[in-house]
Amino acid sequence: MRARGLFNLCTFILVIIAAYPVTAQQLKVQQTPEGINQLITRALSYHVDSSAVKTINDITEVSFIAGEKEGYQFNASNAAIWFKLAIHNDAREDLILELNYPILDTIDYYLIAPNGRLIKQFRAGSAFPFDQRMVKGNHPKFIIPPGVFTCYLRIASTYNIQFQAKLYNTSGLRSENNSELIQQGIYIGFCIFIIAYSFFLFLSTRDQIYNYYILHVIATALITLHLGGFTFQYLWPNYPVINQYEPLIFGLGIFTTLFSIRFLQLGQVAPVWHRILWAALIVNIPVFILPFVGFKIAANVLVQLVGITGCSLMLIAGIIAWLRGYRPARFYVIAFSVFLIGVVVSILERIGVLPNYYLFIHASQIGSSLDIILLSLAIADRYNRITSDKEAADLELLRQTEENRQLVELQNERLQTLVEERTKALENSNQALGRRKEELEELHHYNNRVFSVIAHDLRGGVGNLMSAFDQLGENPANYPPELLRSLGKVSRETFYLLENLLTWGRINDGDFMPYSTPMNPGLVIESALRRIEPLAENKSIQITYENHSKHTVIIADRNYLGIVVRNLLNNAVKFTSNQGKIHVACDVSGADWRMIITDTGVGMSPEKINAFNNSANVKSSRGTGGETGTGLGLSICREVIQLFNGHIQVSPALNSGTTFTVTIPVTTQDNASPKTSDSQRRKQ
Repeated sequence: MRARGLFNLCTFILVIIAAYPVTAQQLKVQQTPEGINQLITRALSYHVDSSAVKTINDITEVSFIAGEKEGYQFNASNAAIWFKLAIHNDAREDLILELNYPILDTIDYYLIAPNGRLIKQFRAGSAFPFDQRMVKGNHPKFIIPPGVFTCYLRIASTYNIQFQAKLYNTSGLRSENNSELIQQGIYIGFCIFIIAYSFFLFLSTRDQIYNYYILHVIATALITLHLGGFTFQYLWPNYPVINQYEPLIFGLGIFTTLFSIRFLQLGQVAPVWHRILWAALIVNIPVFILPFVGFKIAANVLVQLVGITGCSLMLIAGIIAWLRGYRPARFYVIAFSVFLIGVVVSILERIGVLPNYYLFIHASQIGSSLDIILLSLAIADRYNRITSDKEAADLELLRQTEENRQLVELQNERLQTLVEERTKALENSNQALGRRKEELEELHHYNNRVFSVIAHDLRGGVGNLMSAFDQLGENPANYPPELLRSLGKVSRETFYLLENLLTWGRINDGDFMPYSTPMNPGLVIESALRRIEPLAENKSIQITYENHSKHTVIIADRNYLGIVVRNLLNNAVKFTSNQGKIHVACDVSGADWRMIITDTGVGMSPEKINAFNNSANVKSSRGTGGETGTGLGLSICREVIQLFNGHIQVSPALNSGTTFTVTIPVTTQDNASPKTSDSQRRKQ
């Protein structure tokens, strides 16, 4: 009996010792008022099963390595990785364990009670139909009921294993899913808009570069959405076999290489790099073959090596083309750099190197969107360059023709007969030149129209993006304030720039038709002040407004007067330092209504003031917060105000800064009827 009692005592002590590490590492989760959204990667320990044959019965007997990072990273191999989580769910409701990496082939989930009994076993992953998932969503998720349990996850994948683990309750997951759907909806809608718009431009210009650009956008969007798990969720949920050939999806980057070769014109600019990129493209072809002959891991390794090397080579080729004077390459380099930074930041966030911020989580989508926008500008710049070269060639032809005409006149006295023949030939040539001139004028008009269409359509797209960010700002508790302010600032600045580009294009195209009617300018100023207020708040600038002409009526176009006021206010905010002041005053002086905008900013040099007051272009400079500009805003203000029979002047402020004074005649009985431009009357 004594021996049996001693045996039982030793057994009890050994059980306590064996259970101690699990208890010490146990994760206890309790309910919180704001819901549960918790990063728990460090609570996961892991074990590498190189043979990939161990079962749940075997794995409970092996040792695990404690987690030390905010994210896990394992390279592609035939091994199986086991993860262990000891958890006490004290939240009184089911918890949801999420792995934020969707392209994991097989995930076996085991839930074990403290007495060692297997409570639940479930298999999921990208190798199984989407409807078989325990919890629907783009990332694999598993349910942990209330109580004390040990969770085991066995992951086997032919692609890299890299993820962070999170715990949610129902409300926390719903909030996270809503934010994710909004972000992805904006991204998908933006890509569809760009594809449709580029196809329209191809039909208009027949420039094949738009076809390559469309393929690049489609490939980039598919890769980005696949890495987010949305292709499997929405495109082929019942065909998981497609996920087993993931190298083919990532191999779509071949279209980006094709676009780079065609866009950079490397055959003329840098022939050596033209051959290098073609070699990188050819090396990528086996990626589309290896998965079908049983070498999936080799295909995954190859597509990663080709992706990293190819991206580096394309960026270097763009830089070389830029240095060799190919102007459109500068947009390409900036776009590609932004895209690569977004991808790298997204990967570093997923493996725990960077913190779990909203901007870092969606860095790949943001980088992809900026890449698409900048490349569209690069294509437009390329088109303008081709048009300019054509115009230069035509001007050279005109110059040579003029020289021939002068030579004919010098030989007129000695070779009268020959002169008559040459004169006839010259007349024919002049007729051809006349037709060429008309064609050039039509081409110039078409160029301005295309430019206006681009600015108008991008203005609408960015306006929608700005509205979406405003909607995100209605619930700022879920997002970093700095992110919302930064996104709002970028979207507004881009919107104002596109608005100026659209107005400038219409002015240069002769299609600028303000619809002037009697109006109260005070309402326009108040609307502009509300729109500029977020930019002023970012720099803590105080704006004051005095209206001594509340009942004054002028003849002007409400929309274009609003553009003038916004440009002047934006200019004042741009060149006013933090904690500065801007004062807006309106009054009536004689027969004129006046608007005076005074700021305490850095002011303008006498040379710039003299240039502006004498209708010359003013070169843009950086603002006090590093803001950039194009110089179009002030030129547009001057052009528009002149159409309203008014004028605008700039002068130094009393102490420091700048004062802009806009003067427009007050409405009288003689000019009270609405006025239209000559182009309006022709269209009427």
